[in-house]
Amino acid sequence: MTTCQGIDVYPFIFLRVLTISWHVQAPFNFYAFYCIVFVSPKVMKSFRWHLLVYQCSTTFLDFSFSMGITPVVIPAMPIGYSVGLYRNFMNCHQMLTLSLVCMTTSASTTVEIFFWRWQNIILPNSRWLKLKTFTYYSIWVFALSLLFGSIGLIHNHLDSDQEFLRFKLKSIYSCVGFLFEQPGVYICEPEKYLWVVIYGIISCSIGGFFLVLFVYQSLQAINQMATNRSAYARNVQKKLIYLLCAQMMFPMGAYAIGGTTIVISLSLQLVWMQRKAYFKNANSLSPRQDISEAFNFAILIFSNYGLAASICLIVCNEPYLRHTKRLLTCEFVPDDVTAKVKLCVKHIRLSKKGSPVIRVSDRSAVNT
Repeated sequence: MTTCQGIDVYPFIFLRVLTISWHVQAPFNFYAFYCIVFVSPKVMKSFRWHLLVYQCSTTFLDFSFSMGITPVVIPAMPIGYSVGLYRNFMNCHQMLTLSLVCMTTSASTTVEIFFWRWQNIILPNSRWLKLKTFTYYSIWVFALSLLFGSIGLIHNHLDSDQEFLRFKLKSIYSCVGFLFEQPGVYICEPEKYLWVVIYGIISCSIGGFFLVLFVYQSLQAINQMATNRSAYARNVQKKLIYLLCAQMMFPMGAYAIGGTTIVISLSLQLVWMQRKAYFKNANSLSPRQDISEAFNFAILIFSNYGLAASICLIVCNEPYLRHTKRLLTCEFVPDDVTAKVKLCVKHIRLSKKGSPVIRVSDRSAVNT
């Protein structure tokens, strides 16, 4: 029987870091909600609904990974369980499907933000590139239906005989008794989880292709603006697209790092190592702790995706950034209003002392 030496079946520090990270993320995420709802100017009236959906998806992703699912993955066996809030009414099979839905939704809303800005801000008067509203939303409904349909097929494909797999693990590992006592414990089949890797690679490749396409098309449209546009107008449009790229690339970078880690870990550990050692020569299997640490690192990256998205949303949108600066410097009242208030206070003080009253014209009073 193979011992569990080198396997951390309960990574205490990692779980505490996940819990603490949610308490750090929550203020930023909810402040981003506040900016979208109350700080957005009238010119952003329609755009803020897209931002609101974007913020909801990323915040729910943060909460699910940090507090809801809180997964503990042991790829050397392979087995996993949950210590989060969702374990009371969901098993790990359902949680995996939920995590795929959360990641797909947040990534899709990220691409949609870029697409909407490209259509309505960068190219407001383009006759050939601007899509009709019906066509625009039809594209997104079709894309999301295709993605969620693929997730549904993966969910059905990952279903396995847990009792049979438990019997196999009991005959191999000495520490599975503790793991089987955990709520929502789930044993993975490496060959089946290869489809999760394939789905992640294909979806990320398609999303990355469209992001690059939107950036290229936007810059091309700016360079081909009518000659009656000033250089200042072109620079403003270029600045907008650069800020948008910064807003998108930071959270998408979190996806790339976490996704690459999971793909490498699943490919090497769950497919290659398990197929050769798990069923044929299990006694010579020597689990490696760095594989579990790679999984934990990827989960930590995913659990902070919403934080990165919230910071980018605040910094890369001028009304939100200006409001944040005023909040930090306590500069909420414009200078002209402050001067009028001081004049009124001086007028009241002189009246109380019996000094001649400084009269303010009706027009000034109305402005005050």
